[in-house]
Amino acid sequence: MFRKTILITIFSLLIISCTEKKKSVVKTSDFEVKVLEKEIISKNKYNASGPYFSKKGSEITLNWSEEIDSNYTTILKYKNINQPKIKTVLPSKGMQSHGESMAKIIQDTFGNTIAIFRIKAATKKNKYGGFIYYSISKDQGETWTEKQKLVKDETSGSQSFYDVALLGSGNVGIIWLDNRKPKEIKQGSSLYFAKTNQNGEFTNEKVLSTGTCQCCRTDLFVNKNGKIDIAFRNIVAEKYRDIYNITSEDHGENFSVAKRISPDNWKLKGCPHTGPSIAFNGKTTGIIWYTAADGKQGVNFVEKVNESFDFSQSNLLTSIAKHPQMIADNFGNYFATYEEITEDGQQRIVLHIIYNNGKMEIIPISDAKGLNRYPVITKKTDKDLMIAWIKDFEEVSKIIKVDVELR
Repeated sequence: MFRKTILITIFSLLIISCTEKKKSVVKTSDFEVKVLEKEIISKNKYNASGPYFSKKGSEITLNWSEEIDSNYTTILKYKNINQPKIKTVLPSKGMQSHGESMAKIIQDTFGNTIAIFRIKAATKKNKYGGFIYYSISKDQGETWTEKQKLVKDETSGSQSFYDVALLGSGNVGIIWLDNRKPKEIKQGSSLYFAKTNQNGEFTNEKVLSTGTCQCCRTDLFVNKNGKIDIAFRNIVAEKYRDIYNITSEDHGENFSVAKRISPDNWKLKGCPHTGPSIAFNGKTTGIIWYTAADGKQGVNFVEKVNESFDFSQSNLLTSIAKHPQMIADNFGNYFATYEEITEDGQQRIVLHIIYNNGKMEIIPISDAKGLNRYPVITKKTDKDLMIAWIKDFEEVSKIIKVDVELR
């Protein structure tokens, strides 16, 4: 489907500041791309991390983790992107801050706002151990319930790398990696799924796959037709770490068998800490991910050519980037963002447009100075996008947000 030529448009951006007023405008093949004023979201003098967008109808929430004292105590904060007020989830105090396993806030259709976060609980056997907790608000975040564990089974010693989505049923679904696995499985974790009841409580957990990579972001995606797509990194033949896909047609009651989307054969014993992202463009489902496999190192992309789990041949989008996230419009176009490594070792955030006719263009979003990392992306409309990321300044890390108009 894709032509191998990538049209790259480069323009200069001013260094981010609180008072920046200028806009950047680029004319691409199909759009006039306008990058609007950048906003520093986190107002504290301490470090911020882990931005995450959630959306319910036209309402968009941006949440992040933020240190609140010199002892590096972290708490979950969030705001409606159309309102100035920043709110705090007090039960999350002491939570883990992580760019790939970030905390998440999401609303169901029954009046519940749910905050999900992880708290470390290291043991002699697992120094990276921890538990996923959640708290519920019935009054749009004014008050929160005491935190409770996602997993009640005491044989589970650690959970991590979770994702959530609003299901077609109106409930919230969650997936996560869990250290519970059959004795015959020697490596990795297991992928679990659960969903909320009308009170906002997660119930009826079920295991979807075992022997998964234990240290990469998972993605739970629900398209406009209510179909669930899950992408995660699996351990193949006890030596390769490639991306797999699972689906459900009935709001998570039943799931398909996991299938590898691309035989990358990334041979690795360590932890990649970089997961996949899924989007639906009105016609097809696309998956984007990072691999360091021979001949495919960088950010890759596939589409499902039908709903029988057949995938197109993977396309290497860029060899100098990692941590991709992706959304799509309803006209066949995909919009990916990732951190791109420059020749002098800096990191900048870019927008990568994959057009429905096979053309591609790359638009720089951040400046190319310092470290810009872990971007996330959402859309207000098909032609109004938002990107947020972590910007490392000299003494502190901040959450930056920018609006991008496509005309």
